[in-house]
Parts: sequence; structure tokens; C-alpha cells
Amino acid sequence: MQEAALRDWLLGCNPWGTSMICDLPESGVAPKDPHSAFTYLYQYKIPGGLVDGPVYGSIWNKLIGIKLYAEDEFKDFQSSLVVYHDDFGDYATNEPTMDGTASLSYYLSSLQNNTSRNEVYDAEGAVVKLRPQEKKIYLLFLPMNSVKG
Repeated sequence: MQEAALRDWLLGCNPWGTSMICDLPESGVAPKDPHSAFTYLYQYKIPGGLVDGPVYGSIWNKLIGIKLYAEDEFKDFQSSLVVYHDDFGDYATNEPTMDGTASLSYYLSSLQNNTSRNEVYDAEGAVVKLRPQEKKIYLLFLPMNSVKG
């Protein structure tokens, strides 16, 4: 139950109503302006990166070098207790973390139970059938910029 609550919180069931995972969902409320030189200088996206997330307002107010570069889209949800900003200038709450992203990847992969599946793979190793004994169709939609020709 606690794992489900944590998962839900990371996916947007939190005071800001935002996912804490960069570009997940891609067209929804999720970190789009993370504290990352790749994103800031080269517009390189970091999909799937888990950001640090909220910090106590008492800590955030004492940090040096924080400057928001855009209007705070979550200003109505900030409190003196805790803050979060989707802004390149906020290195405390909006920086993708390698350890957090690795832990998130491990957690999400643990949710996949391969023992009850009889997957069918194509020559490249992609799953082309899940549970072939069931009469279900799964559709996957990819943005055009992710398809390589």
C-alpha cells in the first residue's frame, strides 16, 4: 500500500498535481524545464528522469544561487512549509537525479510480473504479443519525433 501511495505521488497525486518524472506524461503536467545544462543549453529532453522534488520552504529560502527564470506556474500551490518549481533555475527541487532515476527504474521494473506472461518477441527482441492466450489488442502511440526512419 505504501508503494502504491509513493508511486501515485510521483505520478502527480501531490499538492502540485504534477508528475515528478521528466516528460511523463509527455503532453501533461510533468517537469519540462529541469535544472539540466543539456536541456537549458541544447533543448535536449531528459524523459524518464526523476527530479529531486519538493524541499522545505525554510531550506529553499536559505539556498544560494536560486533564481526562477519564469513565472512560478505552481504559485497557488506553494506554502511556507514546502515548495516545488518546474524551473531551470531551481536546482534544489527540479534537478534530475541519477540515484533517484535508477531507483525508480528498479521499482517500475519490479511491477512487471513476467512469470504470468508468455510473451512473443520479434527478431529485434521487441515484445510483439503479451499473453497470446487472451484476445486483447494493445496499441502503442509514439510521437513522430521519436520514430527513426
